[in-house]
Amino acid sequence: MYFSKVPGKLEEAESAFENYIEAQGVSENNIKSKEFNKNYKFGGYDITVTYKDEPSSYVYEYFYNAKTKKINLIVLDDGRSINEGIKYPPIKE
Repeated sequence: MYFSKVPGKLEEAESAFENYIEAQGVSENNIKSKEFNKNYKFGGYDITVTYKDEPSSYVYEYFYNAKTKKINLIVLDDGRSINEGIKYPPIKE
């Protein structure tokens, strides 16, 4: 697991991420890898996650927006965005 130490609201991003995956029904124990990176262009954090119970080609890209305090999710399969056949779909707000 890797956390980049960048000034900003990392704690807020971590908390929002934990709440989001809880709403998705994800167990922390099911996370294979998790990486937080500051997104200077859009003001927030990119959180890249892989899960133990998903194919290794699936990458969950969570985007925390520091202004709106919301998370958006895109799931990639070998770099292509997918919406079907995933265990943890985006939360509809």
